[in-house]
Amino acid sequence: MVEAWERAARQIPAGRDLPRPHLIDHIPTMLEEIADMVDAPRAGRIPKPPSETAQAHADERLEEGFDLASVVAEYALLRSTITRSLWQKQNLPGGPEAFLTLHQAIDAAVVAAVERYTRARDRGAGESRAELERVLAQVDIERLRFRDLVNNLDHVVVWEADAQSLRFSFVSERATPVTGMTPAEWMSVPDFWGTHVPPAELVRLLVLFRRCLEAQTDERLDHRFLRPDGRVLWVHTGVHGTERAGAPMFQGVTIDITELRESIQAREQILEIVSHDLRNPLSVITMNLELLARRAPPGDAGAELRQRAETTLRHARQMARIIGDLVDLAAVSAKRLSVARKPEDPRRIAQEAVASFEGRANEKGLALRSEVVGESPRVLCDHDRVIQILGNLLGNAISATDPGGSVVVRVEAREDEVVFSVADTGRGIPAEHLPNLFKPYWRGDASAYRGTGLGLAISQGLVAAQGGQIWVESELGRGTTFSFVLPVDRS
Repeated sequence: MVEAWERAARQIPAGRDLPRPHLIDHIPTMLEEIADMVDAPRAGRIPKPPSETAQAHADERLEEGFDLASVVAEYALLRSTITRSLWQKQNLPGGPEAFLTLHQAIDAAVVAAVERYTRARDRGAGESRAELERVLAQVDIERLRFRDLVNNLDHVVVWEADAQSLRFSFVSERATPVTGMTPAEWMSVPDFWGTHVPPAELVRLLVLFRRCLEAQTDERLDHRFLRPDGRVLWVHTGVHGTERAGAPMFQGVTIDITELRESIQAREQILEIVSHDLRNPLSVITMNLELLARRAPPGDAGAELRQRAETTLRHARQMARIIGDLVDLAAVSAKRLSVARKPEDPRRIAQEAVASFEGRANEKGLALRSEVVGESPRVLCDHDRVIQILGNLLGNAISATDPGGSVVVRVEAREDEVVFSVADTGRGIPAEHLPNLFKPYWRGDASAYRGTGLGLAISQGLVAAQGGQIWVESELGRGTTFSFVLPVDRS
């Protein structure tokens, strides 16, 4: 009977591809319960309808994706399978009451299954609706949060525009206080950027837009912005290319950086004052201290005067170095570092740098030397700036190396470049500090080194300005090597 029902159930689309154990499911148990319900009156027992099994079967069918019509169809097939099997075996229940009891048992199973199926389905739909409502509520919260974030960013206008026409489809509310124009006014001006950006900078901005569209890159530019009230702002415009419904779009931000530019200009003015108005008096002080130290009376009478003059002279020279470092750092940051490049002999540069630090190395008991590996073609560089770089690296190497150690300046040609390196046998640098070494003012162990922490940042800028690059390799307890490359002269 189970096999006959299985063959019939395979004709239902929902049961066609179901594995046999899932298709048969609770049917054998249900058949036994239906038979028991028919036999119960003759045995003097109270019949127990197959309701629980039918309910469990309905739960399984709901999980397997059967619709209600398929569940009812299964029970119709079950009814016909039972009656056909009994008819073929000439084993129909005796008398009308037994035959009626058989159909009542099947009807009870159908009712129980339908009730359980619909109740479970509606409960699931309710849960789905509740989950959907929860998700929609969360979406609304996130939408409001995003709107508040975008519209309350100080000094920032967030916008979206068509990448071809540059017409805006969205402009945040901060456009009004930042630019003096409402979002609607931004969106209504046909040639917005041409109206509010000076011509020379407009060309660069339009090139930026085209590059962002064609190369699918993120681009940014600092430029002026002309407000309707006549004020001129400095803004930073950043653009990201994307698509919306197959059409290219720009998502951008325009940030008011006027105050930042003014603060940078003020800093540069201060540095100019430091450079010119402090350097000259400091040079006079240094020159007179040197003269005073030389002309101090001999013997004990002038010893104290000479000592005080030399101490003050060291501090004056340190001040001069700090002023020079600050001016150089400002030039590096503004990318206005001046270098005068010409062909130079790298061997002589290394020897000159070593010679200037021999006295300091001897005082500390260090071996200091230079060496050249192979041929040394001329390099295209600024002689004084390379001496400055090597001086920064040598000063650090000597400070980091204990007495009895060594410092080596090495020169080696590699293809179209020459590598300068300063290697020491000092304490080494922890690996976690290496990424920060070229940051201005950063010092991993302030107690171990004196100075402002500007030397490596300036050195990096000086190397880059001459077309090279600088890097570091270090191992704790085994020393450190700073290396930089400069291009070979091909003239």
